[in-house]
Amino acid sequence: MPRVNRNMNFPNLQFGIFEEIKTTPMKKQSLFLIISVSLLMACMSMKSVAPKAFDMTNSDWRYVDADATYEMHFLKKGKLILTHSTDKTVGNDTWKQKGETVKFYYNKKYASYTGKLYGQDSIIGIGKNSTDSWDFKMYRILPFRANGTAKK
Repeated sequence: MPRVNRNMNFPNLQFGIFEEIKTTPMKKQSLFLIISVSLLMACMSMKSVAPKAFDMTNSDWRYVDADATYEMHFLKKGKLILTHSTDKTVGNDTWKQKGETVKFYYNKKYASYTGKLYGQDSIIGIGKNSTDSWDFKMYRILPFRANGTAKK
């Protein structure tokens, strides 16, 4: 069996380049600075690629709060159509969207709603008028054709 010299010193084998740097503080600081700046620049050059929010134009939703459930149709140019049984002022409801934030208004802005869009099929938010506020949820529904099948 061959003899192994346990007194042999292999500093570069165990720690590689860092063993040599350990003996010179200036080199260690320089290497740390170079690595830090490189990592910082790499992170800064990466663009944040957030998924684009779902465009609610021409989509249909079921609205639910503590008092009512009805359907809403988000049309082009901020027009909003409701199937609410107590809506006596049809045609003056509006909506707008900025990213995941959806706002809509009933009865010439008597009631305003602000919600957050989650994916393509749910919105959770708060509605309010001059005297009260309430939580609401909305779920996307597929519109139906005359023959009863869902449009996609």
